[in-house]
Amino acid sequence: MKANPFIVFLITALFLHLTVAPARANGTETLGAPLGITLSPGSGLAIGSVGLEDNPSGRITVTVPAAATVQQVLLYWQGISVGTAGDNAIRVNGRLVTGSLVGGPTLVGTRMYVNSYRANITALNMVAPGVNQLEISDLAFTDHNAGAGVVVIYDSSPRCVLRFFDGNDFALRGLASPLQATVGRTFTFPSSSQARQATLSLLTGISGDDHSLIIVVNGITNNLVNPIPAGNRAGFAALQLPVQVPAGVSSVSVRLASGDGTDHPQSPAALSWVLAALCVAQPLPASAGPQIVLVSPSAIDTCGSRDRKVTIQARVSDPTPDTLRVDLEVNSVIVQTRTVLLTAASTNALVTFSRSFPAGISHVRLIVTDSSGLEDVATLTVDSEHDITPPVLICAGTRSKTANPHGWATLPHLSAHAYDNCTPKDELTVVQSPHPGTKFSVGTHPVTFTVTDRAGNQSTCQTTFTVRPRHKEKED
Repeated sequence: MKANPFIVFLITALFLHLTVAPARANGTETLGAPLGITLSPGSGLAIGSVGLEDNPSGRITVTVPAAATVQQVLLYWQGISVGTAGDNAIRVNGRLVTGSLVGGPTLVGTRMYVNSYRANITALNMVAPGVNQLEISDLAFTDHNAGAGVVVIYDSSPRCVLRFFDGNDFALRGLASPLQATVGRTFTFPSSSQARQATLSLLTGISGDDHSLIIVVNGITNNLVNPIPAGNRAGFAALQLPVQVPAGVSSVSVRLASGDGTDHPQSPAALSWVLAALCVAQPLPASAGPQIVLVSPSAIDTCGSRDRKVTIQARVSDPTPDTLRVDLEVNSVIVQTRTVLLTAASTNALVTFSRSFPAGISHVRLIVTDSSGLEDVATLTVDSEHDITPPVLICAGTRSKTANPHGWATLPHLSAHAYDNCTPKDELTVVQSPHPGTKFSVGTHPVTFTVTDRAGNQSTCQTTFTVRPRHKEKED
């Protein structure tokens, strides 16, 4: 099997214990506020990427909500060169695009440098509402093409508070500072008396095994181990995740880590991040009219069946008694309508729609309108050809054992409950890492479970295994 050149030169750098004195562009070895560009306001971000590895060309797919207006389209790309000069030119759908250096050159080997670039391609009019395909070609870094990604700022209603960092921050655990870890970023925004949902968007260069995304909200740390599925780690990847923002909270901190986010042994990934953006929903004031909030996921699949009905649920509310109309719109056509009567005693209601969807990806809007014409919108997508929903995985609680006379204990089979909307339970693949039978010394050790469905979608969860000192407690 051919060795990955990205990993080969990084391991070489690790053994040489290199010191680094990087030049700074727009935040080399730390992401910073975008330089040389004014970001457009909007209500959300759509992202897509392609990992190119040794290939000069590939395709980015990015989906923009059907009813949205495209405000701005930014293209990023990254690669590794022998020498400081990178490749600031790329072709998109055959059009030559020249970018600005946003990070690098970062020395990661005896003569290897990482560079990241950005270009504003809004004026090329290549992205519109719906599914977009961007053909990337002529990327020619002299050692290694990582890949390219696109970020679309779109506008519908209401707008979000958008916070944006870009640059080139590289990490491989074990390298000399500053390459051993990325620098975490904190997004700040006005607090609200209402809980809100934010969307975190990342563009990353990643190759290898263990990585972790560490998110801190309201003092609570959530360590997501390997959030990018293995099949999407080929040099460059896009990741988008929901983040719940409680009432009164005005910041979210994020860090991408090489390794599993702990001090325990693992196989660290060679990784970088080029973009980190947070879009925090702005709540409507109480007097603004009706509101609609999805209860169903924002992306639903039918397991590849075009005849399978999909149930969509949302909760509607209004600050005053009123009669609301709720429309189900599929690909810009209203196909069903519900009428909801809200009273002083019942100011919110659950609305349910059930129907089959055409082949392909359908862009769906739920539109609630009150008697005075004020409205609110919730959007989602339905995929009738693919299984896109990751399985659900719930880890059992912590387990413990007392060390044997030699000072260690073996890890047993721990339990995790998994289920999926498309794959039968007995066909789901659940893997425990470390594997049962692994020997552990006294202390608390993380154990990660990964479940994979038939379509390759994955989810992870984590629990712990504690080995107690023998002299304190008896053996289980």
